[in-house]
Amino acid sequence: MICGFYVGAQNIVKAEYFIDADNGLGLNTEIPIITGEAIDLAFDLPLVGVSAGYHMLHVRVQDEHGKWSLYANTSFLKLPDVLPSGQISEAEYFFDNDPGYGNGTTIPVTGSESEVVLIFDVDFSSLPEGLHVLNARVKNSNNFWSMTDLSFIQVVPNADDFKISRLDYHFEGDDGFVSSIFSQLVDPAAFAVEIDYDAVASELTYNTDYTLVVEPVNAVGLRGLRQEVAFTFAQTEILSFNIEKEDESCSGQTDGRITVDATGGNGEITYSLDGFNYQTQNVFANLTPGDYIVYVKPAFGEVKTESVTIVSTYELPETAAIIESINGENQIVLNSSVDANNQWLLDGAVLVGASGTSLIPKLSGVYQVRVTNENGCSSLSGPFTFGGVSTAERFNFNQRVDASDRSNFDGFGFSVANHGAYAAVGAMYITSSNN
Repeated sequence: MICGFYVGAQNIVKAEYFIDADNGLGLNTEIPIITGEAIDLAFDLPLVGVSAGYHMLHVRVQDEHGKWSLYANTSFLKLPDVLPSGQISEAEYFFDNDPGYGNGTTIPVTGSESEVVLIFDVDFSSLPEGLHVLNARVKNSNNFWSMTDLSFIQVVPNADDFKISRLDYHFEGDDGFVSSIFSQLVDPAAFAVEIDYDAVASELTYNTDYTLVVEPVNAVGLRGLRQEVAFTFAQTEILSFNIEKEDESCSGQTDGRITVDATGGNGEITYSLDGFNYQTQNVFANLTPGDYIVYVKPAFGEVKTESVTIVSTYELPETAAIIESINGENQIVLNSSVDANNQWLLDGAVLVGASGTSLIPKLSGVYQVRVTNENGCSSLSGPFTFGGVSTAERFNFNQRVDASDRSNFDGFGFSVANHGAYAAVGAMYITSSNN
């Protein structure tokens, strides 16, 4: 355990401590110090041999004349060396006075864990008006109770009287200036201050620093904590803005865009598409087709709006289906169901020169075909996986070879073909001297 104390005297030359019982002046455990008129004591407190439970630590010092000070003390709790383990099995709460362990109001406990989150209803009906203390604690399966957690509650005659009914605000200057108090009725569920700019302008000086002070007030006139915001009261300028939109390029691309070019206004201008979540960026990107309302809000003054509609400029072309067939040379052929504007891909990479309606696959991998229309919009087919097995093996050869009869084998060979910008290794073939 680490302890700390601050002490002062004429000239401190010695310090000592004891736990619970005093052995006499100068007969207790000495604390190493640096002498001086005022010292900070920070020292390790070994607790070997100290029993579990609450104890009192006492500290005193001696000056250069041999005089001992009165001792300073503090309490501490030593926990058992091994805490009892177990799952939480019970919980209870009580108000104000402790009725004793197990005598509080039961809190339902779901499950049996070493840590639980307790969410429960509390019955306040029997409590008189005023401030009360709500206490809660738990017990584990080894019958050990925890320390008590507490919170303060206020019981009032009519809760509606204490709901926020209005917001009062005023302005304070660095020179001691305090403006009139302005009031605004509010919905209890919303606490947004709408500054009456025209009303406050007559009391404030342009280009001067002020603090806006806002205080909530309830139905019976009690005030809540004040909130403060520093700002500069700048010259009001007329807010104007232009909007540029970019429609979605192709159906489903979600690349619509709205850009707001705003000038004037008072203070920082922020932007929103819902009137609640504002941002300093003047661009809204990745928009889908639909109707939008653009909100442009200055730091002070009226929020202005404008409607914008994002549409989809072009439709996507037909999505191709890949159809497998066999040509006259017993080769696998991949065919696109779309007659024109095809581009074949292998594992996501473009196969240069492979833009026809059909393709003979030469390499293992995933083949797809992309169709692009005259407007630049593209659709991508589903994947076709080609495993690289030769046509002869897939269709069992035109002539069968008995691999166990080695006299039939003339040898092995591999065919390599160059197809445009990509090379493909053909399937292994076997030659036979017997037909």
